[in-house]
Amino acid sequence: MELSLAYARRRAADFLTFARLAIGLFLAYLGVQKAPVSPASLRLVLLGWITDSLDGPLARASRTAPSWLGEKDGWIDLLFASGLLFHLARDGYVGPWLLFAQFLLLAAYLLLRVDFFSMTYMASVWFLAILSAWHMDFRLFAGICLYLAGLLLLSWGRFMAQVRLYFSSLHRFLHRGV
Repeated sequence: MELSLAYARRRAADFLTFARLAIGLFLAYLGVQKAPVSPASLRLVLLGWITDSLDGPLARASRTAPSWLGEKDGWIDLLFASGLLFHLARDGYVGPWLLFAQFLLLAAYLLLRVDFFSMTYMASVWFLAILSAWHMDFRLFAGICLYLAGLLLLSWGRFMAQVRLYFSSLHRFLHRGV
């Protein structure tokens, strides 16, 4: 019984991770199609964030080794953020200088593998999505803020661990002589 429950949790976590990958690809597709950023596309972003907040706890609860998809979770997060950034940029929510700065952050991460760069890249894309929601649908913006506040309350310890990782990664980068 315990093995099947662990397997089910792992598969559910993988499904949520895959769903986030699909959402990121769909957001990029919307950008290719020059579809306007809409409350519906921002609701997809919120759904992606929900899958991200659930897949990790489910995977850890399975107490099994990470699956192939689970090992790629960070890359899927980057793809999800990139799909959103492309969609926002194609609709004019992101100007060329900001897009260039985002590209530099992503390139720095890909070249140097310093978590500080990927975390800054993703956080700034998420911030742009929140600002877009504020601009177009205040109820959606309020819902996103309530979701994020609840998530912070429920996972404060994990959030603080990520904050420590962010600053320790920056510190290591600055002191390694690069």
